[in-house]
Amino acid sequence: DLTLVLEGENVITLTETVARMMHDPYYTGIELWNGNMTIKGDGSLAISSPREGICVYGGEDGRGALEIKGGNITIINANSDEAYRGIFTDNSFKMTGGSLTVGATYGIDTYVFEMNGGSITVNAVADYSPCAICAYESFLMNGGTITASATGEEAYTIYFEGDFTMNGGSLKISSDYEGISCEEDSTLVISGGTLEISTKEAGYAFTRYVEDEYRPTVPT
Repeated sequence: DLTLVLEGENVITLTETVARMMHDPYYTGIELWNGNMTIKGDGSLAISSPREGICVYGGEDGRGALEIKGGNITIINANSDEAYRGIFTDNSFKMTGGSLTVGATYGIDTYVFEMNGGSITVNAVADYSPCAICAYESFLMNGGTITASATGEEAYTIYFEGDFTMNGGSLKISSDYEGISCEEDSTLVISGGTLEISTKEAGYAFTRYVEDEYRPTVPT
């Protein structure tokens, strides 16, 4: 496992030339295999990459988790033609403190998403189908602040499978197309916090995939 303690100002600038020299076809700023990563501290980290920012891959033992406890982190995918994932984890993403700013086609791409504190700003931009936060198993928000936007054709600001639960915090969403999207058997429960959704497509604040298309739905 890896614990990254941020002190002072830290910058990672990855160009295509450097990535080729490192034999890295994905142009990843920080990449961890078969482990979990924790980021904490009072410093800052700025990552500029042609494709991917931070990727945490796990193995069969369930690793592949990223937790952010502190620090000021900025991830920008510089090449808009090939910009891919700001953050990817094989297992889970959890934030309990600090601040995170991401600009990529897929801002945060994970399975289990959990927000307990701190602040996240995600701007997903692509010609087709950008997604600010993708959670393929569950989305849980207990606190903190999330500001997420998706710009482009067929844009999804938040996509989840399984359960979406909001107990607290502030979630502000804007999208060119759909705000919060889920699968047919997913559940969406909002019991606390503040939620604001703005979409250019009228009626598409919440959508559910039913019979091969996304349809407007109502949260419980």
